[in-house]
Amino acid sequence: MRGGRQRVLILLTDGVNNVWKVQPMDAANAAKEFGVRVYTIGAGTQGVAPMPVMMGGQVAGYRPMQVEIDEELLRKIAALTGGQYFRAT
Repeated sequence: MRGGRQRVLILLTDGVNNVWKVQPMDAANAAKEFGVRVYTIGAGTQGVAPMPVMMGGQVAGYRPMQVEIDEELLRKIAALTGGQYFRAT
């Protein structure tokens, strides 16, 4: 599509599938089939990070939580669709 319109999706995530309705690689294959180039951005930190604790719709404080980033999956999605993977911390 040189000089034409392109379909691009920017995916900012930790890459961890916590919804389970659609598997990430199934979604990536669908994107590829529809000509959508996916640029993935792995956001966050590895290890422990402060997460907000909500009470009454407001942040009552923070507690340490284990954080994961599935960089391998994000690289695979980007490569499959012709996009690129980036890391944000």
